[in-house]
Amino acid sequence: MKRIIGFIKLVSLFFSISFSIHSKAQITIPNTVPIVSQDSVINYLIEQGKKLTENDSINADLYYLEASRLSDSLNKTEKFIESLYFLGIHYYTFFNYAKSLEIFSVLLEKHNQNLSDKMRADIQHYLGLSHIKFENYDRSLYYIEKALYYYETKNEKAEIAKIYKNLGNIYLFLNNEKLALPEYQKALLLYRELNDEEGIAMCYNNLGMIFTKLGNVSKALEYFNQSLEIKKRLKNLSSYANTLGNIGDSYLSISNYDKAISFFNEALNIMIEINNPNGLSEIYNYLGNAYIKKGDYKKAFEYLYEGKRISEKYNYKQRITNNYRLLSEAYYGMGDYKNAIENYKTYSLIKDSVWEAISNQRLADYKIIYKNIQAENEV
Repeated sequence: MKRIIGFIKLVSLFFSISFSIHSKAQITIPNTVPIVSQDSVINYLIEQGKKLTENDSINADLYYLEASRLSDSLNKTEKFIESLYFLGIHYYTFFNYAKSLEIFSVLLEKHNQNLSDKMRADIQHYLGLSHIKFENYDRSLYYIEKALYYYETKNEKAEIAKIYKNLGNIYLFLNNEKLALPEYQKALLLYRELNDEEGIAMCYNNLGMIFTKLGNVSKALEYFNQSLEIKKRLKNLSSYANTLGNIGDSYLSISNYDKAISFFNEALNIMIEINNPNGLSEIYNYLGNAYIKKGDYKKAFEYLYEGKRISEKYNYKQRITNNYRLLSEAYYGMGDYKNAIENYKTYSLIKDSVWEAISNQRLADYKIIYKNIQAENEV
């Protein structure tokens, strides 16, 4: 009889948690549930959060937050850290880069002594990725190089491949194709060795971006199409849309405006469907640029101002920089030289603040970080 009563209480507890989550109410956990240990409740909350994140549900954060609250109130430091760690991953997964940056920074700064070496490296990696989204490339390189040292000492090939890819991304964002290319090539070799199709597709996409910048559009499209084929099979909508946008950019580079706009619109529809603000801000700028080149300035302004609104809301500094440059071009094309000059001045100010933060010399300096970390650990 006691087992039956205990089982009923257990089911009632889990039902009340689930109901509270899905109704967006605050989670309340009964104080007296004799059959369920405190650790079991915390583990349940964390596991439910993981499942929701895997199923693309934005509600997962409520489970992680409640797990962290409960863990903190019970002085269970390990579970508190674990719940915040997965909360940070959740925020990053759902494009909330400001919150992921905040969570991972707190973990590293306030709980560093309680982190395992593996979790510390993962947090450093995510910090590096989050800083990329805000164009803080110096901080990004710093954290990513630190994570790389740990992964290489443990021969974690999957993580090493991600690091190489992300280093390539940073160099590509900084228009340094010479440094980006070997990073992507190293990543591609590892992803092939691991038979990781998603990683292979990302590398194909990024290699396509490099060859677009180098003016070899046919080679770029070859890589992009290989990437699309894999992403379509994997049903990765966000990544698929990203590659569509990059194909549009390739066609834009050879003045095939109509084809470029067609690919941009296809990408835009997907980004709207999945509500990806980072992707939307990029595609709106792409479309604005395409219509400037076509001479349709009214349409260009429509897309550029929408892109500007999103970029400012989420503080995408590089996108804001590009946005002001494009607005200047659009006003100039219309003969509105006053607004063209004003937008160009703003572009120049923001550009200087972003790009002066890290020079090519400092990029080279970051190659030394890994060696320094090695030396520190050998002492």
